[in-house]
Amino acid sequence: MLPHFGEYIVLKLDPVASLKHLDDPEVTEACEALESKSYVACVINLLSFPLPGVEYINIAVTLVSQGLPNSDLDRFILPEMSAPILPNTSHPLLRPPMKPSNPLPWSGCYHPTQAMTRCRIRNDTNIGDSWPEPKYKLNVPDRLRLSQQYFNEDADRRTALQREKTPASVPDGVEDDASLGQPDERQASAVNSPPPLAQETESHSIWGVDTKSLQSAAEVENRHFGEANGAQRKGSLNVSSFLRSAFEKVLPCIPRLRTGLYDDDDNVSTLSFDPAVALSMFSRPSTDLSPVIVVSNHLESVQQINDPWDFFRELEALKKIEAEYHERINAKIQNDIGRTRQKDEELHVRLQSKLPKALPEAVVVPASSAADAMPCSDA
Repeated sequence: MLPHFGEYIVLKLDPVASLKHLDDPEVTEACEALESKSYVACVINLLSFPLPGVEYINIAVTLVSQGLPNSDLDRFILPEMSAPILPNTSHPLLRPPMKPSNPLPWSGCYHPTQAMTRCRIRNDTNIGDSWPEPKYKLNVPDRLRLSQQYFNEDADRRTALQREKTPASVPDGVEDDASLGQPDERQASAVNSPPPLAQETESHSIWGVDTKSLQSAAEVENRHFGEANGAQRKGSLNVSSFLRSAFEKVLPCIPRLRTGLYDDDDNVSTLSFDPAVALSMFSRPSTDLSPVIVVSNHLESVQQINDPWDFFRELEALKKIEAEYHERINAKIQNDIGRTRQKDEELHVRLQSKLPKALPEAVVVPASSAADAMPCSDA
């Protein structure tokens, strides 16, 4: 299925498909042994376009917990780093609840703000198929509030908690051990349990959220939603107008992709016409190897929502399998290099032994010495 922007889905990790690119029997066997559970999440963004021939589509999701999410002080995550979902209105910080199009089938639900990640889903879209409006969907303002305002507020709180725990007496120019490897909180990784603060250089981790892209896409969406009456930047006006015109002409011919482009009031909603976003959505399929998930919109099939942090623990186990694979391959390469070097040395010795031996140098006797050595005849 192709989820809508803001649609609530049931997802399940597909370990075998996630590491299929390694093409290794041991990896496949280890992935088949992993136990995957079902989780509930909301699709924050579609990060790629379902073009024909594209095997996977990238999506950004934020998971759902039943009851306040568990804390993890080692990762500086607290239960109040969340937002309630109607009909639940209870929250330690009195945050207003998210308002899905219909009440979710469970009570006491929350969105842990730091439980966002990027995944791949199989592109089973057929042009011309119907694309019905989802039963459970989060509106644009709530999605932006969740993925930007609340995410950033709680990321700042994580940073503050980290600084409080870090010793103050650190010599200049020397990094404290507790801070080594601690990333910028705005690049939340999806691998750990719960996710750690991710490094700036790892914002494009195959296992985590590219929150820069996610936030930039959300900012683009927010700009079009909140500034519908504002002026666009002059530099991209012509390109944006062209893309808008192209979309309006093409999409009516493709029912599968037309629904959801406009709201009932014909205002542009979730699909951005920003040139950078549009061109990236229509660009070549990326080499992104984010985890593969299987999705469904049958929320009623889930009796009880599993702990969202368990999903990240599954990703951690998957990452461990991949790390072990690379260690095994590197060890094999080193062994092959050692054996090749040994064979080269042995061949060199054999070739040296077959070369002709050098003849002894002839002794040259000076002419004067030879004359002196000749016997003298009697006169």
